[in-house]
Amino acid sequence: MVQLNFDARQHAPLDNDPLPEGWYNFIIDESNAVPTKDGNPNHLRLVLRFSVMDGPHQGRKVFNGLNIRHTNVQTMEIANRELSAICAAVNLPYVQDTQQLHNIPMKGRVKIRKDPTGQYDDQAEIKSYKPINFVPPVAPGFVQQGAAAAAPQTAPAAPQGWMQTPQSQQAAQQAAPHPQAAPNGGWQQPQQPQPWGQPQQQTAPQPVAPPVQQPTPTAPPPQQPAPAGFAAPTPPPPAQQAAPAPASPEVAAAQQAAPPWARG
Repeated sequence: MVQLNFDARQHAPLDNDPLPEGWYNFIIDESNAVPTKDGNPNHLRLVLRFSVMDGPHQGRKVFNGLNIRHTNVQTMEIANRELSAICAAVNLPYVQDTQQLHNIPMKGRVKIRKDPTGQYDDQAEIKSYKPINFVPPVAPGFVQQGAAAAAPQTAPAAPQGWMQTPQSQQAAQQAAPHPQAAPNGGWQQPQQPQPWGQPQQQTAPQPVAPPVQQPTPTAPPPQQPAPAGFAAPTPPPPAQQAAPAPASPEVAAAQQAAPPWARG
């Protein structure tokens, strides 16, 4: 057993997981030249240590190695082009000592390199360098590190004919407008839906009665001409209206008598 007087609150917990992919604000706080693993004296590797400046991953480190001296011309050219991108990000066209690159803010895009053999753990690498005032493009589904979380989106309405779940019904009730209080403190009746906002109701067609056909007056049949040697028939005399029947003596006396208002 070892006795310790250690306060963990005075030290940041060590996080060995690779830095999540994304854009970060970096500074170079350390640089060293080390031999390569193959032991070739003609090979020299420049190792730069990048430190995250802000955000939830502030203080995390990313190491990038550049083969600035190598027998393979193409390998050395790739290292020189990456070093040129770093110099452009910190606005230093000519660098005599790596100390000149230290503590100058820049932006870097982190990518995760996976070992195809599975022998080594995933490793974070900086694949792009930009000036500190560079605004990274936001790709669909990409969230910048340290950016505020987006506002929650409302669930889309269920298509017609689908049953709503209890969660969607509760969300719809919460989204519905509540009755507003009247100025005097009483309850105000919510506004009734206007007729123009309601769907039109189709009424059943009323049966239409067939038109009444008026009888067509029939003309009297034309008189046939009388045969030769015969006289034309005499048309019947028009019907005479019957004379009115004579009134009774009592009715005649009443008609001749003077009215009551005309009597003296």
